[in-house]
Amino acid sequence: SQQIGFALPAGVTTEIPIKVSLLVTGTAIRGTDYSLPADTTFTGASGAALLPVAADILVEDVEDIHVTPAVSDAYSTIYTFLPATLDLTIKDAQYPFPA
Repeated sequence: SQQIGFALPAGVTTEIPIKVSLLVTGTAIRGTDYSLPADTTFTGASGAALLPVAADILVEDVEDIHVTPAVSDAYSTIYTFLPATLDLTIKDAQYPFPA
């Protein structure tokens, strides 16, 4: 399995908690093909979310995941993510299996 993560940029800190809610759509199934928290909070220099991609033994078509963050804090600050949506593709095992 592999993990994809995101965090505050190097050298960037925050004095107030920043909540990042994650809207996830796509053909991959949460809990089967990947797991991802509904939200994460950045505090100080900490705060990260990991997207573990599950290794399953199913032969499936290519699956996709689209993650769109929504950010909020106690001061109603406007935040921008670039790119606005993170698009991922999971390519599972295909027949014939390698020897």
